[in-house]
Amino acid sequence: MFNKPISDITFEDVYQLVNTRKTPSNRYLEYQIPAIDAVSYLENISSFELYLAQNTSAFANSAGGWLIIGVNEEQLQVTGIDKEINKQPIKEWIAQTILLHVDVQPTYDIVTIDIPDSETNQAVVVMHIPESADKPHMVVPENKYFLRRNTEIKPASHQELKEMFAHSQHRASALDDFLYKRNLWDETHPKFGYNINSSKLHNLINRAKKPFILFSLIPKAPKVEKIPFGVKEFKEWLKRNARNYKPSERSKLFSTYDIDTSLHGLTLKNIKNRHELTSYFEILNNGYIESGMSQHVAYEERAKHREEQIGIINLTNIVGYQMMLLDFSRNFFDMANYHDEVSLQLSFVNVLHYTLSGFHSKYFNSRLYYFYDEYQNKYDPNFKLIEKFYPQQLTDDDILQIAKKNAEKICRAFGLEQDMAFFEDKIDLTNFSYFDL
Repeated sequence: MFNKPISDITFEDVYQLVNTRKTPSNRYLEYQIPAIDAVSYLENISSFELYLAQNTSAFANSAGGWLIIGVNEEQLQVTGIDKEINKQPIKEWIAQTILLHVDVQPTYDIVTIDIPDSETNQAVVVMHIPESADKPHMVVPENKYFLRRNTEIKPASHQELKEMFAHSQHRASALDDFLYKRNLWDETHPKFGYNINSSKLHNLINRAKKPFILFSLIPKAPKVEKIPFGVKEFKEWLKRNARNYKPSERSKLFSTYDIDTSLHGLTLKNIKNRHELTSYFEILNNGYIESGMSQHVAYEERAKHREEQIGIINLTNIVGYQMMLLDFSRNFFDMANYHDEVSLQLSFVNVLHYTLSGFHSKYFNSRLYYFYDEYQNKYDPNFKLIEKFYPQQLTDDDILQIAKKNAEKICRAFGLEQDMAFFEDKIDLTNFSYFDL
């Protein structure tokens, strides 16, 4: 509709759509100027709440679309709406209304755009509601499921309701099948984590099974292509977006020197000494991303007081890279115009009897932990951590909380009773500076 991320939409974009091009409502576009603009909010607020719930559920249950509030549909003019309803910013009021009136909560993006030179402090609200992977969504006050048919909203029939449930089940099955084929589904399987790239990861550790860790971003719809560019343009986009991610803006998320292309996507490889694959960053056309590494996060050190080499897993490198990847996901899925749920999966492979190091320097005695056998991963050769999120709704604080939660779980897996990566909500960037792809 706008051919740009919703966060970049301006009043001029809306004005061109409505006033200049006179684009009417259609299957994917709905305008509304609520009656509450003209009369008392208290008299009409319930009808506006119901209108929002019906439209949001109808778009989510159908093929998705755009809802623009503050437009006179008959005259095709941007007229605006008050920025507050019941003393709440309209964006917050809409979020609360949908939360209370629609079950299950659908995904949507929303932006409030001020109307320039408005004497009455008016704005226009633009919402994008994608087709839902979790449909059907019910409007709670009416106990009905709605669909959008051309420009009309109609209750779903019994057959249509069955089809929506079947659609969601099919998408869930497709995702499970995709993960199974990638060897990411069952961590007890002997081939868990292994693929054509991860099986070639280089590490100097002198053990039969080399440890490695996979960082995966998994969109919910693995059968739908999402990359809007050709290969050449996408390579250029990747070069421009290889770094500048918190918590270490100078560190690279991936190398853009050795790139393999295939029918299904790209693989960016970090190769040293002509043949040693030290890390890779794979992006498929369906939006799946996998970063694999071994020697950047796993190595051996000689134990003090014992003639023995101990296998080490570096906590800070894992946590810091995970945070960078989550920050990158906001750019990537915004570029791909993907608004649905994404899963972050960390897959630990061949890490039995390894010990944890790379702690925040504030835990000054913590490096001594790996000198004692009791602080080891004694139980799980392979394990995985999964966190689900919506990229367009992901805040810096969300990234911090996901990272802290996973850091605590990693520490538990290696026999520690507390998270050792964060101190006062920060990782040790001096420690992380040794991480270099």
